[in-house]
Amino acid sequence: MQVIISKECAAAVSQGHFGKLSSGKVVHVAASTDAVFCVFLNSAAAGQQVACIVQGEADVRVATVLTVGGSVKSDANGRAIADAAVSTHVVAGIALETGKAAVSSTYSTAKIILPVFKRVNA
Repeated sequence: MQVIISKECAAAVSQGHFGKLSSGKVVHVAASTDAVFCVFLNSAAAGQQVACIVQGEADVRVATVLTVGGSVKSDANGRAIADAAVSTHVVAGIALETGKAAVSSTYSTAKIILPVFKRVNA
């Protein structure tokens, strides 16, 4: 089951990217340490409403190889990357499919599941 809500964009957003809250509106995640709020179901311009998947299965743009069952976080561009063991990271979801690494700025998509909870490890 997906939980989808509509939010206003503070800036243009792209379908399949991770988003975060900024002053009550949504924007792309801008750092791998940002808390992920959603995955955008569609693209939208600043001031428009965008559908946000906040829980459940979502198709997300992938920047690096993902492992099925592995933790996923966002890169600085709102794309999914494998969550490596680092000192501080924010888990955005769990990979349901193996993602492919980007090739020549071409990004694939993979299914992930956004958890009911958000986990921050320090």
